[in-house]
Amino acid sequence: MQFLLSELNDSVLEQFKRIHTWHTIALVRVKSDQSKENIFGSGTLVSLDGEYGILTASHVTKDMEDMNEVGFCVGKLCHRLVIKRQHLSILYVGWCGKTTDIGPDISLVLIPTSEIGMIQAYKSFYPLDPSLENKVTESDSLDMDPYLISGYIGKWTIPKPQNGAFAGSHGLRPFIGIAESIENYSVRSDHDYCTVTVQYDLDNGNPEDFKGFSGAGLWKGRLYRDAENEIHVDDFNLNGVAYYQTPIECKSRKIICHAHRSISTTASYWKKHIGKDRCQPSK
Repeated sequence: MQFLLSELNDSVLEQFKRIHTWHTIALVRVKSDQSKENIFGSGTLVSLDGEYGILTASHVTKDMEDMNEVGFCVGKLCHRLVIKRQHLSILYVGWCGKTTDIGPDISLVLIPTSEIGMIQAYKSFYPLDPSLENKVTESDSLDMDPYLISGYIGKWTIPKPQNGAFAGSHGLRPFIGIAESIENYSVRSDHDYCTVTVQYDLDNGNPEDFKGFSGAGLWKGRLYRDAENEIHVDDFNLNGVAYYQTPIECKSRKIICHAHRSISTTASYWKKHIGKDRCQPSK
């Protein structure tokens, strides 16, 4: 069944936007000079079998290798959460060795248990399901339930000088895009891919540069109509991870994402490595 964006009422749109509040997090390069701190990636908070992590793009986690510590924004302001790089484990689920539109480009940052409580005071972790691939088919990915893509834009970070360190030093403006469908779905090995189109032909406020958005979550809304033909939200599924932006051409660009099969691959890979020394932290 097709749901046009013009049909979605305010209640449905608000529920879509809550996905950002609940599960989306920004990764921040911490500097001694607060005015030079910047968002270098986005991610989705996820959990599996009692472990917790951030699902993001592999080129984002590669950027962490030259850092002594990594900042995470968990609220409307950059509430303080700084973790030593050596305490973060990384699972490279798919990585071709460079940033490219071809991919794969998907990874997990595993969070120390000691930091989980602080994050849960502001956010929640989405439970990954290794059996997702058995529940979601290609036709599900291509049907007409709408999609939500949720992350942070680096250029939309607003410096807010104040006393103290990283805490509250920036205000954040999220980008929450809603699309009627995905495009260009394809499968290569254990990963699948799709694109979301960003239009610039209208004064819609879309950012000219999506730097900082890599790692953003792609969500699929499950909608239904009641007896009065009113649209309601049944559920949300994490359906992918954004990792690449194409140049603007003909007043539009593509955001290239991993899709649902890659989410299942990530969950299965994580499950196999739970409790093992699966990190390769930089020294």
